Amino acid sequence: MKILIVLFLFSSILFAQQSQIIRQQNVLFIQKIIESEEKIARNFEKYLLENFTIPTMAELKVNEYLGENFSLDNRFGSDLAFKNSLNLQLTYAITSEKDANDYKNLLYNRDLYRENTVVYLEKNSSNEINYTNSYTEILLQSNEAKTILEILKSGNSIESSCTDTLINKYCNQNQSAIRWYNSSSQWIEYNKEGFDKASVTISTTSLLLDSRLSVLPIGTYIYLNNGSQYVKLKDSILKVD
Repeated sequence: MKILIVLFLFSSILFAQQSQIIRQQNVLFIQKIIESEEKIARNFEKYLLENFTIPTMAELKVNEYLGENFSLDNRFGSDLAFKNSLNLQLTYAITSEKDANDYKNLLYNRDLYRENTVVYLEKNSSNEINYTNSYTEILLQSNEAKTILEILKSGNSIESSCTDTLINKYCNQNQSAIRWYNSSSQWIEYNKEGFDKASVTISTTSLLLDSRLSVLPIGTYIYLNNGSQYVKLKDSILKVD
């Protein structure tokens, strides 16, 4: 009888140790997934700033960005992937465990190891989590990247460089500025960081009537290229002496 008790206690201890090892391994795997998502987010923004388009995962898996050997493997669900790249969404990674209070989900959902991503949980009317509609969101860090994304989400494209032949196009003027060319190839130059909430430069006074200037905040300065200065008022644009 004593032998059976000893064997039972030994088996219980062994099982507890194995469970603890598995738990520790899973914690490391979750941290690795978060690290991978953070790296995807950083390189997504880098690609956006350098190429002015929304990247696919394949376009990120090159040496200039994630690297050709970057792993998308995920032992807790499908491989890491975009859910909706235009909306900055990665798929929710922990799909093998549906218990919201399970330590794997709790660790994955925390912001502790996150700076460039955040988990969004979709809940139904019963306050239950819908993991299919949940996602991990990429948090763009620079205002320049946010400006580029705003333009792309509006349905416009951005040319990598500006030329006087462009018509109804945005283009990259330099590291700090982006231009819009209208149907007459006249341009409005925006600061990438402030976009339509900051001062702009225009190529000709005829653009003072352009509807794009009407959305500028009151008090915004409008500069004529190599010329006069104006200020946006509530219902008009006033020349500043």
